Amino acid sequence: MIHIVVALGQEAKPLIKHWKLKRSSQFSNLYFCADKLLVISGMGSVKSASALGFLVGLTGQKNIPKLNVGIAGHPYRDLGTMWAVNKIVDIQSDKTFYPGFSLLKNKQPSLPLSTVTKPVRIFDSKDCLVDMEGAGFFESATMTCNVEHIALMKIISDNQEQPFDKSRIPLIPEMIGAHLGEIDDVIMQLTDPRWAITQPQEDSTDGKLNTDNFSATQSHELKKLTQKWHGLKCGPIPSDITSQTNPKVLLQLFKARFLQESKKMSF
Repeated sequence: MIHIVVALGQEAKPLIKHWKLKRSSQFSNLYFCADKLLVISGMGSVKSASALGFLVGLTGQKNIPKLNVGIAGHPYRDLGTMWAVNKIVDIQSDKTFYPGFSLLKNKQPSLPLSTVTKPVRIFDSKDCLVDMEGAGFFESATMTCNVEHIALMKIISDNQEQPFDKSRIPLIPEMIGAHLGEIDDVIMQLTDPRWAITQPQEDSTDGKLNTDNFSATQSHELKKLTQKWHGLKCGPIPSDITSQTNPKVLLQLFKARFLQESKKMSF
């Protein structure tokens, strides 16, 4: 089983046809088959997060792989090309996320993604995708799923020379339809148990982290960092971190070390 979220009906059309999905009699934006649930969320991070929560509520199960497929802008990359997302920056909240799937050296080329609240007409020069849903989808997905089982696949629909407008909407199904085989490969990898990474608590080093003086917020932050660390396959948590008893110092060291390790990854 896999949960799939798309923002637009035009993005869903080729997927529904390819997988022969049936429309729910109860929910007009829900489509399904034996091993897939797809929901059309509407545009924006909040709607994407809510739609994914809806799917989780329907199944009542955790650790089901999650996939976001949709269009994105880019300053100069070719229209119609598909990219995995290796990093997400939420422009509104300034939060940064790292989807573990793209870090596992899958075959898909990858780029970072900026999630914005309004459509972008003028891009900066960064080699970065731009969308309106990715951050909300990913943050919601991490509440019930490990990062290595979460993927975002973005097809470039517009760039600085060819801006997006309503006349391009009918082209979206064709853009996504050109990558159905690649999307199938991504789903195979996401749902393949051989890709699973051991849960953080199973690493004996994690048990040495002294959390006696941690607040609930700090404990939650540590849990997320630990999950990201193992998502990158960084190995045991270094002793200079595990030996710390001051929560603030431990978290600062852990964040700094994680950033160092993430920069070493070749995307």
